[in-house]
Amino acid sequence: MQAQTYYIIVAVIMLGLIPLVPKMMNFRILVLRKLHLNWLANLHENHFKGFVIAVRIILAAMAVLLLLLAAGVF
Repeated sequence: MQAQTYYIIVAVIMLGLIPLVPKMMNFRILVLRKLHLNWLANLHENHFKGFVIAVRIILAAMAVLLLLLAAGVF
């Protein structure tokens, strides 16, 4: 397969992960608690919405970049 196909596949996977970000963040908080990193888990809980929005924006931006690369814009 060509590189363009891989770009499209990865971009679709990234777009599919966007709705799952809150669950991934909750899992991350759970893992941090198990590792006894309570201060970091508290930080993630206090700024949960901000972290979720930031990760969603990053995933969307990377997906758009990969789709543009697959289209040959760059």
